[in-house]
Amino acid sequence: MHSAQAYIIFPLILSVFLCIIVYSMKSSDKRRAFTLVEIMIVVTIIAILSGLVIPQMLRSRMSANEAAAIAALRTISNACLSYYSDVIPHAFPETNNLVALAVPNSNPAYIDAVLANADAPNRAKQGYYFSYVSADSEHFSLVGWPADFGRSGGRNFFVNQAGTITYNSIEDQVPTEDDLPIQ
Repeated sequence: MHSAQAYIIFPLILSVFLCIIVYSMKSSDKRRAFTLVEIMIVVTIIAILSGLVIPQMLRSRMSANEAAAIAALRTISNACLSYYSDVIPHAFPETNNLVALAVPNSNPAYIDAVLANADAPNRAKQGYYFSYVSADSEHFSLVGWPADFGRSGGRNFFVNQAGTITYNSIEDQVPTEDDLPIQ
């Protein structure tokens, strides 16, 4: 259901609910208790509303995780470029992990320790894992993928020394520089 439809349905359900309450209060017998039917209607309305709201909240969380992953890729890419310009002779980190960019292996640290360890199992950073590979002293590639595809994120990301972040939405396919760029 689209949000425009929700704007129409919510007031309609609310008005029906209020009519039922007003009618029950005006009944000839002076009782003040709710009937089983009224309670069932309230429970049904709450179930419908939660059925509309919860999926939207999950999509929002997934979008936030993807935005955080893109930001982390930019941070790591910029850290690699800073490392490259600071080291003589110029080279990207040689190890095939991000720990070379964090304390104690690097002083000053280019990235924080949590992000540096986001390639280990059960150490995802905001729902994403990151894997750094150094092809040689002049090239690197970095891949970010969701810890739980479809729940923590729906896109895999790629960046290399050129700095363009690309993505694909195929669960078990590693993205490359030939995939769609982030707009």
